[in-house]
Amino acid sequence: ESCWTGGGTAVTSGCGLVSRSLSNRAFGNVYMVAPTDKGSGNALTLQISQRLGSALRWNAAYTRTSMTEVSPLASSTSGSNWNNRANFNPNENVAANSQYLIRDRISASVNWSKALFDGKHKTTVGLFYEGRSGKPYSWVFRNDMNGDGRNINDLMYIPKGPGSGEVLFRLPGSANTVENSGAAAEAKFWQIVDSFQHLRDSKGKVVSRNGEFAPWVNSIDMRLQQEMPGIFKGNKGVLSLDFMNVGNLLNRRWGQVS
Repeated sequence: ESCWTGGGTAVTSGCGLVSRSLSNRAFGNVYMVAPTDKGSGNALTLQISQRLGSALRWNAAYTRTSMTEVSPLASSTSGSNWNNRANFNPNENVAANSQYLIRDRISASVNWSKALFDGKHKTTVGLFYEGRSGKPYSWVFRNDMNGDGRNINDLMYIPKGPGSGEVLFRLPGSANTVENSGAAAEAKFWQIVDSFQHLRDSKGKVVSRNGEFAPWVNSIDMRLQQEMPGIFKGNKGVLSLDFMNVGNLLNRRWGQVS
């Protein structure tokens, strides 16, 4: 514990803490990039739709998706892709939930269309609803626990249970004193663990990459569309207005993404 400051940075003098990163001074940053046969994706969609008369139609669908990856490849270079991936062993070839996974998705739409003014040019009002599970994310240590020279990307280890003695606890951002460690800090830690399903399921082991999911998200969009006479005979023009996340215009708490 004495090897780290209250802000989570390493103490380099008088501690004996040595990073494994760049320990061979004969080399700089050396990356060996290789393909992997791990990672996959599958999606199943069920959909129903119906037309009610000539003016109204609706549809609804549910999609269940599973998707895994070894690396999200979200950066532009080999170095940044290697550095920014949450991991236990930075060189591991292990597939986990994809960063882009939307596990559950419900969508529904309703459209009403009728020529209101001249019997030829239709007015259309459409609503689209999407409800989806939140994006996956990882629980990580703030400092460099695996010695790869990178902070805030090392997957957390969750002790077996309160009082197991496996780790030392300290309140974040505080000095390394008796008052800021021990029972009070451990109680706060377990309060957080018990609030999240993936942390509860990970007791006695390292959490999975992208094993936790953000809260469910709901959004509603609306389109107003009006057909208009075209420039040439037999042609039509269309004027449309799209209101994205229209529910948030009615209530600022609706349609938020955390």
